Amino acid sequence: MIYILDTQIALWAVYDYERIPKDICNFIEDEDNEIYYSLVSAWEVEIKHNIGKLQMSAKDFIDGCECVGFNPLPIKKKHILGLSEIPLKDNHKDPFDRLLISQAKQEQAKLLTVDEKILSYQL
Repeated sequence: MIYILDTQIALWAVYDYERIPKDICNFIEDEDNEIYYSLVSAWEVEIKHNIGKLQMSAKDFIDGCECVGFNPLPIKKKHILGLSEIPLKDNHKDPFDRLLISQAKQEQAKLLTVDEKILSYQL
């Protein structure tokens, strides 16, 4: 199975693994699964780094993800165009989350997250 980590799960997986819920750990640790981090997350990390919300840079994030064996998922044209299929909910307009949701849908992957707003899309 193919899994994409949302930004928070990817950060925890690299820097604070104990915070990840056990059910998500099981997916990550199963060697039959392909685990991806999205370059959307690296973009989000770099923006938050630049405004002082995160100490790590996108390079640190990417290096950490690849060090633990996660595969990079680039942003593809179909991911952008797939945004038209993702409803714009009043309580959830985060562009990074919406692009992660689109990537999961377009790649027929499961998005691993604990974010209730993302989970409301019933992925």
